[in-house]
Amino acid sequence: MIHSPFQSAAPQLRQRGYSVIPLTLGQKYPVILGWSEFCHRLPTQEEHARWMEWKSSNIGLCLGAASGVVALDFDDDVDGLHSAIQAIVPESPVRKAGAKGFTSFFRYGGEESKGLSNGGVRVLDVLAAGKQTVLPPSTHPSGGEYRWLTPLTLADISPDELPTIPAASMQLIARLFRPEPARVGPLLQIREPYQDTTLDEIDQALSFIPADDYDLWIRMGMALRQHLGEKGMQLWDSWSAGSVKYDSSEIPKRWRSFRRNDITIATLFYTAMDYGYIATKHTDQPATLVIEPGGNLMPVTVTVEPTPQADLLNPPGLVGRIARWINETSIYPQPMLAVAAAITVAGIAMAHKVQSPTRLRTNFYTMGLAPSGAGKDHARDCATMLLCRAGMEGLVGGTPASGAGMLTALREGQGRCLILWDEFGRVLKNLTHKNAGSHQRDILTYLVELFSSAKSMYAGVQYANHDGKMKRTPIDQPCLSVYATTVPERFFQTLTSDDAIDGFLARWLVLESKEYTLKPVATQADINDPPEDLLAELRRWREAPSNYNPKGNIDGIIRICPMTVSYSAEAEMLITCYAEQMRKRASDESQKRSGLGAIFARSAEHAIKLALVSHEGEVIGIEAMRWAIGVADHCSAYLVEAVKGNVAVNDFERASKKVHAIVAESRGDWVRHGVLVRRTQDLGVKIRHEIISNLAEAGLIEVRDIKHGGAGRPSHEYRAVG
Repeated sequence: MIHSPFQSAAPQLRQRGYSVIPLTLGQKYPVILGWSEFCHRLPTQEEHARWMEWKSSNIGLCLGAASGVVALDFDDDVDGLHSAIQAIVPESPVRKAGAKGFTSFFRYGGEESKGLSNGGVRVLDVLAAGKQTVLPPSTHPSGGEYRWLTPLTLADISPDELPTIPAASMQLIARLFRPEPARVGPLLQIREPYQDTTLDEIDQALSFIPADDYDLWIRMGMALRQHLGEKGMQLWDSWSAGSVKYDSSEIPKRWRSFRRNDITIATLFYTAMDYGYIATKHTDQPATLVIEPGGNLMPVTVTVEPTPQADLLNPPGLVGRIARWINETSIYPQPMLAVAAAITVAGIAMAHKVQSPTRLRTNFYTMGLAPSGAGKDHARDCATMLLCRAGMEGLVGGTPASGAGMLTALREGQGRCLILWDEFGRVLKNLTHKNAGSHQRDILTYLVELFSSAKSMYAGVQYANHDGKMKRTPIDQPCLSVYATTVPERFFQTLTSDDAIDGFLARWLVLESKEYTLKPVATQADINDPPEDLLAELRRWREAPSNYNPKGNIDGIIRICPMTVSYSAEAEMLITCYAEQMRKRASDESQKRSGLGAIFARSAEHAIKLALVSHEGEVIGIEAMRWAIGVADHCSAYLVEAVKGNVAVNDFERASKKVHAIVAESRGDWVRHGVLVRRTQDLGVKIRHEIISNLAEAGLIEVRDIKHGGAGRPSHEYRAVG
């Protein structure tokens, strides 16, 4: 009888006292949801017996207190650091081979998980509480098997027999690595947000957070202990009692195990806001971090500065690899459009596979703006080619002619669909026209609703259904992504200010290609022959499971339960800082009634999703988060300026903005009346005259007469004021 890796190795490892869990066969991902719970406790006999019945599972070891094990995972060897580290720590009797190096096992002594890099290259990972590692004889994603490098394995030795790593040794290891400062702008040490909140305010915020989720339960306890010390345990206990899983005997034991200081009271308030809590006050100064020598985190304040465009165009992870290939195959490279398309391709490939800690998904609406004839179709062709060659052609939907058609495309893709939309500005004009049919207007309504329904059930429209043919079919966790292209003028001129206020614009990442060349590239790669490693990565996502919690399956129905990807400590602090800044800006715009608050309110959400789709490894790291915040901030700023300069309530206001923009383009020079007429030929003489008069009366432009030598009437010139 053939046994799975878990069935083969788990009984003996469990007997030795290790906390082992099933992983997806051929992958590194845990099968079960909330698996990190088993870093703190051993699985019950019932849980272990149920897992033993599964016939296709790899095996993973949960690190930390439950197993009593900490692991040193040696990755790339830079400047001989592997030898230097091994000279500092005791020799481990148990080692396993890794993809690049090896993993050594030691007795757990309260160490914290961390990654150590040199020059941007990961050299060593300390794997402790909250981490797991794949054990032999599991199957590697490449098809081979994981293997032991030593005569002894963990099945031959108990945790108490493993050597410990002295605290002094860990300090010496930290000194081997040059500090990598967080490149996030000028730094000033101050208090963190929400440091001055009262116990009543904390208690009120806690009431919004469900205590049934184990990961949330632990994180909120850590936040309370970091902020309140020992007196926070009573508050945590009182909140925990609201859960059906409440066990009073667990409270003191878990409380004593909390050692992390990077999960702060701000984390608690931001989590509460995700569940509907509205803060009564907040600190104007947000918090972020500096990485000190030795890897310590120090709360500081910072203003997140605009990311240079060159960095925006060089994304990390799968998004970057797709964008670079699109540019390599283009005769006229358009880097901005390549990034916009790559975000949606990577996002649809990961749809239903991963989610952020706050359950955000990888659905994106991106728009590439470029002038006519600039080659906007190339990125769309590349997106189609990649997905088809990777066996994901079923995820590419056609251009919808109605809202019902869009829902049909989603259902045919089993809740996932990428729409590649050309001439979107013209489409929007038709959809928003006063004579548009209801089936057309439904498209905009569904775009707004589906964007926010990716982590829930989309109920759809309920019709009368008198004849039984109009049955409503809900869609579970729909993931609709859109990559649209158009020319800038046509896009913004079709929108009204209501579109900005009701949140339609805020859901889009708009990237305009301004700096590009129409000079053909001498050589380019063949679009029909995508790199095999890129196709292999997309196929791995295609095969990755969308159900990481078989316990949630009922009556044989497989539920959509994506794997949760957590943040590194540095990335979490950075997004916390950015989210606080954007909340403040959204609040300021709401008070001014500018209608722009919705754009800033979505910025942090966009950043989290972008970091999720561009992350590499087991956590969302600082590199992915920096890039994601840069893109989100760039798009928010672009939309705000575009709305102020283009979006209008009616045709007259839109025409007024157009005339003012033409005059302002001269940058202080006078614009002749004849030039203005030629560029506004779509306006009638009376309308143009009225607009010029209104702009002059409002002090936005100056008007001067030009007298000609003959007896003819004088002409006019115009110049923008300021």
